[in-house]
Amino acid sequence: MFAPQHAIPRPLKHELPRAGLLAHLHAETDVALLALVAPSGYGKTTLLAQHARRAARPWRG
Repeated sequence: MFAPQHAIPRPLKHELPRAGLLAHLHAETDVALLALVAPSGYGKTTLLAQHARRAARPWRG
């Protein structure tokens, strides 16, 4: 059975910051829900973890 994770993943050793995408996420302050859609292997989890580690607003995983 699937068990959801409730912790923000720690940074990877060779993680590249996605500055442009992070800027877009940080700019979206008026939305209650944001959908991030891309094929597997495109770095969705990495991007959201980077965003959660830097975001000033509350995060629920």
